[in-house]
Amino acid sequence: MKPKGWGQQGGARPTVFLRAVAVLAAMLLVTAPSECRSAQEAEMEEFVKNGDFSQVEEGKPAGWVTIGDPEYVTQELVTADEGGDPCAKLVCTRCEGGQRRQYAVLAQVGQLRLEEGRLYVLACRMRAEAMDELTVRVSIGDAERRRSSGLRVDLPVTGSWSEYRLPFAAARAIRETGRLQFAIAEPATLYLDDVRLVAIDPDQIVFTHVVPPGSGKNLLPNGSFELGKIGWSAVGRDIAWGNLDRLHGRVERSGGADGRRFLRIPLGAREGPTLYWDYYDPVVRTLRRMLAANLGWIRVDPGQPYTLSCDMRASVPGVTAVLGVRAQDPRGAGTPRAQDLRHEVRLTSEWQRHSFTFRP
Repeated sequence: MKPKGWGQQGGARPTVFLRAVAVLAAMLLVTAPSECRSAQEAEMEEFVKNGDFSQVEEGKPAGWVTIGDPEYVTQELVTADEGGDPCAKLVCTRCEGGQRRQYAVLAQVGQLRLEEGRLYVLACRMRAEAMDELTVRVSIGDAERRRSSGLRVDLPVTGSWSEYRLPFAAARAIRETGRLQFAIAEPATLYLDDVRLVAIDPDQIVFTHVVPPGSGKNLLPNGSFELGKIGWSAVGRDIAWGNLDRLHGRVERSGGADGRRFLRIPLGAREGPTLYWDYYDPVVRTLRRMLAANLGWIRVDPGQPYTLSCDMRASVPGVTAVLGVRAQDPRGAGTPRAQDLRHEVRLTSEWQRHSFTFRP
């Protein structure tokens, strides 16, 4: 689970001051260990046929097809040779229409056998040519019912080969009507190779970007900001899939409640950071609430009580602030969903301790 920090909702240019986090918090981020590739090599063949594209039929990779409305999309699938290594080459010369009609799709249909709730890793290598958006949509789902299995993601691609590893939990069982697909939405060329779909056990999961345990009870490093902004970022209200890229505000060098330093976050009126977005509709949004959030996930025991606490004050009495954590269990069915646990408090102009006890 991840400590989500603190925020404040704007009035007339209020400022929130934050000092010292106490015990806690938690969020688990999962990625597949690289060792699972060799351990699951035999099982991989049950899910993806001809993932190395070594089997060729009439110049095309066996077991793979193109999908797209010929009225709007012109595409061709062939087997290419990249330095002696065979791969799939999807060439799209026309993409018209809107929404689903404009996609050129390289797919494998009917080979997948996924169990609901089980963990899997999809891995592949890709590169592209003449692609403006540099994005490939990868998904697994039920082609007949048009329902996702829990994997649907847009991946960035470039002109150089890159390897991708996508851990996910199957939201539903996939049988004869299952489809694995790689889709592009513009005239371009997509190269695909080394497609693997591997089942993994929960015991194989490793945690990444984890906060190392300290010597004391406090699980959160640099909670007093004596080291500046090290270990901290921020979360605001999303614009589409965009958010803050860093912690806004500044660390004051004197005047803290315990020690010298504290975090000062100016918000309200024109003080907050402004986010801009131009796809599809232009949006300009000045944030009136921002949560200071630590970097890195913290291991916790599910069901056990934890307490998040800190000293806070505001430049304007009565400002609302939030203490919270983001908890996530990657082993559930479907795409791992985050659980936000939050507790609102009212601030005064004097330093005051606030706490929030929860069970992740």
